[in-house]
Amino acid sequence: MNTELLQKLGNMDQLAGIRETELRCGSGKGLTLLELYNAAGIRLTVVPDRCMDIYDFSYKGVNFSFHSKNGLHANNNPAEDEFFHRWPGGMLTTCGLANVGAACIDDGVHPTHGRIGSAPARYISVQESWQNGEYRLSVSGNMEETRLYGRKLSLQRTISLGFYSKTVEIEDIISNESVLDEEYMLLYHFNFGYPLLDLGSKVVCSGKDMKPQSTFSDEPGKICAPGETPPHQTFLYLSKTVTRAAVINPGLEMGGFIEYEGANLPYMLEWKNLMPHEYVVALEPCNCIGLGRAKERENGTLAKLPAYSSITNRLKLGALDGSDISNIRSYLEH
Repeated sequence: MNTELLQKLGNMDQLAGIRETELRCGSGKGLTLLELYNAAGIRLTVVPDRCMDIYDFSYKGVNFSFHSKNGLHANNNPAEDEFFHRWPGGMLTTCGLANVGAACIDDGVHPTHGRIGSAPARYISVQESWQNGEYRLSVSGNMEETRLYGRKLSLQRTISLGFYSKTVEIEDIISNESVLDEEYMLLYHFNFGYPLLDLGSKVVCSGKDMKPQSTFSDEPGKICAPGETPPHQTFLYLSKTVTRAAVINPGLEMGGFIEYEGANLPYMLEWKNLMPHEYVVALEPCNCIGLGRAKERENGTLAKLPAYSSITNRLKLGALDGSDISNIRSYLEH
């Protein structure tokens, strides 16, 4: 413990803590939220009822995340025709585990971006504790995607944050709890919005191999004002052993970054949508290329998880400022 710090505080929640709340009205009525905040100025909201995904994310009072006009929905329906009516955006939305991309039929019906993102967590754990001299915040929960006469996949997620850290750590354990090998798809949809995203902001990535996924995709790093560029531009990067990518706003002297291990996530998609009211750039580590399950099968990019096996994905989400921004190239290559 840091006794010198403790003597200056009545309660640790002056500077860092986890608060549990419940939405009382609107489309999100009944949702439980876990708010984590620390002394570095990081503040985020985890939604246990939606796959332990991250909705709000800010640094020193500056918002980094994109919220769609739908907002949070307590009664989420992942059916094909409801996705665009109910997708909330937020800093992180999880896509999978049986489908990523457009709705399709492939040994059953698969809604847009799958079902795991609307799965509520169980075995929820909330912890604030001293670990090796550092005060750490941690929340975790388990989600499942199952089918009678079919798959049983689980996702165990832990999100943690140090007292003075500008980096949130995400650890996911994905398990196949059935007797057969199971095809699975997974995409981490990190969504950056205004004011971090604005005219003059730029997107940077350590990945060297990139290809546009649409004929009207222009420069992947360039950010225009709303409405000044074609909508829905998508770019595909091949991941390295460790990949780093960021959205930088020179005017604010701030940036938001993601970092992840590429062993189980060999690709990253960049989705740039600069339409009015849909102003977002998403950085999306994934094990597929976002075509939908049926087309991924045809394309040979459908991953498989052996029976009774697990994989672990470790990702980071954080803030950059000051010298981090001026040395962004060395950060990417670190």
